[in-house]
Amino acid sequence: MVSRVVAAAADRGLDGRIDAQRHDLTRTRPTGPFDLVYACYFHSPVTINRNGVLRQAAAQVAPGGCFLLIDHASPAPWSWKQLDPADIPTPRQTLDDLGLDPAEWFTVRCERIHRTATGPDGHTTATVADNVIVLRRT
Repeated sequence: MVSRVVAAAADRGLDGRIDAQRHDLTRTRPTGPFDLVYACYFHSPVTINRNGVLRQAAAQVAPGGCFLLIDHASPAPWSWKQLDPADIPTPRQTLDDLGLDPAEWFTVRCERIHRTATGPDGHTTATVADNVIVLRRT
């Protein structure tokens, strides 16, 4: 994925303006500041301090920058791990768990959305939910 981001940036004349990195978050983390920090479907079969990692990610956002977090809010039928709906936090719970200072962060979006997902076979579809949180650092 990193090479795809780098290639897409080059195709658009953004060489040197995009810093795409790959990290094993149990070992290393990127250091900012960054204008955009993006955490997408941050679920893992590896035990990790999810809230701690997300708090550290938010800390890397530059003033005026954005933190975008998209989480699974429902399992797809073909998922590697069937999530218990009782274990899935609401977007507000996730935001509260981050413990970010409201004087320093403006909530742009904090909601659960539904979308049609296509399974690994390329044909099977299911309606799934995602939590979408967009924050701007003041």
